Amino acid sequence: MRIVKTLPAITFIIIFSLSLLKVTYTYSNEKDIYIIGVENINYPPYYTINKGEWKGEVVKKIFEQFAIENNIQFIYRAMPINDLYQSLLDNDIDFKFPDNETWKNDIKINHSIHYSSPIIDSADGTVVRKDKSGRKPYHIKKVSLVKGFTPWPWMDYSNKTGHLLPTFIETDSLNEAIKLATEGKVDGIFGNVGVIKNRLKKDASQPNDYLIFDRGLPFNEINYKVSTKNHPDIINMLDVFLQENRHYISSIKRNWYKHHSNSGQ
Repeated sequence: MRIVKTLPAITFIIIFSLSLLKVTYTYSNEKDIYIIGVENINYPPYYTINKGEWKGEVVKKIFEQFAIENNIQFIYRAMPINDLYQSLLDNDIDFKFPDNETWKNDIKINHSIHYSSPIIDSADGTVVRKDKSGRKPYHIKKVSLVKGFTPWPWMDYSNKTGHLLPTFIETDSLNEAIKLATEGKVDGIFGNVGVIKNRLKKDASQPNDYLIFDRGLPFNEINYKVSTKNHPDIINMLDVFLQENRHYISSIKRNWYKHHSNSGQ
């Protein structure tokens, strides 16, 4: 008869416990992956597209640090502006950036969308030729803007005053919108003031102050936020991260603003 030697019970417990630790360690290193839908346009100084890759500058630094600290991973999917909201509502993407509660309310009316605290503070307004500044809003007849953007300040102005809106000329790029203004074919360009000025300062063919932000025309301060339909828990975690790391975030924003000090921000 063959004698079978058995391991002591304490040895079995130790081996079993170690195997559990290994399983737990492997599981804890698996990252949940989320897709952030972003705009597939060059919109410096906030973000750009380079060979299909989204370059989010300070925004991407914030997202990536948050992801590291919470053991998750973000994939950035660049899409046409007009497709982003439908993709969010259809669950094709997990988050949208940038977003704001005041944007595209007509298509969000039957959906519950959750928003983060502000990531970037900015302003949307109208930039005009310096020699044409100071005119009343009702004297502005034509304004160019990039396709997909909505001139909410102008619409609010029209609703409150009863004045007719100017004609908005949509373009496929900011360069085209600026060209219409420099050629005198429109009275101004509506969009993000920092983005427009950042583009203008790179145009050596015109003085830096050739086109200026006219605060006498409708504008609003705007916050760029992250939105989601299905992941309010991640939004809550992001808000906590923004609050707990406000000094770190302020420092990278200061360096970013300093670098783009001539962009109007």
